[in-house]
Amino acid sequence: RSSAASDVYKRQGINAEYGAFSVCYHVSSSASKGLFRSAIMESGTCDAKEFFIDFQLADSWSADVAAWTGCNRTTLSHDAFMSCLRSTPAVDWMSTVLSWFTGKWDQSGTGYRPLLAPLMPWGIAIDGAEQGLKGVPLELIKQKQGSQIPLIAGTNSDEGSIFIPALPLIVPDVKFPISESDVNLTLQHFFDIPTTNSILAHYPLQEFSDASEQTAIILRDYIFVCPTRRLHRAVHNNSLHSWQYHFTYKYRHPIEYKDLGDFHTSEMKYVWDNFRAHETFQDGDMVDTFGYYWTNLGINQDPNKAPKTDPDQITWPTYDPSTDNFINMTVPCTITTYYFTFICDFWDTIYPN
Repeated sequence: RSSAASDVYKRQGINAEYGAFSVCYHVSSSASKGLFRSAIMESGTCDAKEFFIDFQLADSWSADVAAWTGCNRTTLSHDAFMSCLRSTPAVDWMSTVLSWFTGKWDQSGTGYRPLLAPLMPWGIAIDGAEQGLKGVPLELIKQKQGSQIPLIAGTNSDEGSIFIPALPLIVPDVKFPISESDVNLTLQHFFDIPTTNSILAHYPLQEFSDASEQTAIILRDYIFVCPTRRLHRAVHNNSLHSWQYHFTYKYRHPIEYKDLGDFHTSEMKYVWDNFRAHETFQDGDMVDTFGYYWTNLGINQDPNKAPKTDPDQITWPTYDPSTDNFINMTVPCTITTYYFTFICDFWDTIYPN
């Protein structure tokens, strides 16, 4: 299964990868136009400020990191600074990076600090260049820049769970186990107080098993689910076809699923069919379903065109903003409508700010 699908992915130019926000970058990039006929974005975003960063901010952060490693551009000429960057041993760069995870990293400098530092401090810089990134990808797509192509984009039902253990690294004073006050601290790390209060009103703690689950669902909707819906709406407004999915398969791994559910990247083992250690008949059906839809998009620019390979597969309708429809990627597949409509309408009021 996987070798055939992989060959098709490469030949047809489908982009399906862990760094899905880079897929959106290429879709919105004029420089990448014509290099592929379709795209797949698994668990990504086209508009998060944490991943698409103004060049001046990215530059100031990079300058501070370089200074911590011994290459200070304020005291060196341009040529000397570049020579320092190139000659610094990799072990010194890695020592600087590893120090971020000890809580003892160098905080000197006056530059920008990425909101996800030290876990994911790097993003794509919006430099305004034709060969770089001219703006926020979602806004470029709305303007019909880049590639006008069909795409699949979706999310996993427990996207946020895998990020909870990193919160004490990212947010000062947050500790385990995550408490109600830690949720407030986390939200205020990303948002102002009025917005934090509004978010909490939409995600009351009593609707969740604990504060960790509450935080995980908030992160899922903010970073993944609702940005994906915004992408589908932009593509639809451009009179193009797209297909939305939500990975909800309850797989059999006894530890992973119990603790993390369908976490960020958990679908990849089915996309690439590397689940052999725990494969059941249902796991095989899930692999076949991903292979069928994903390969069809590459060959036919439509996930439905070829004859079905399994009775669990159904006709996957294109995204319709009037119903917010998506396919549940599970065994068997089903179609859901309106599930995220209310909460994503809320997040869309926050996005412009």
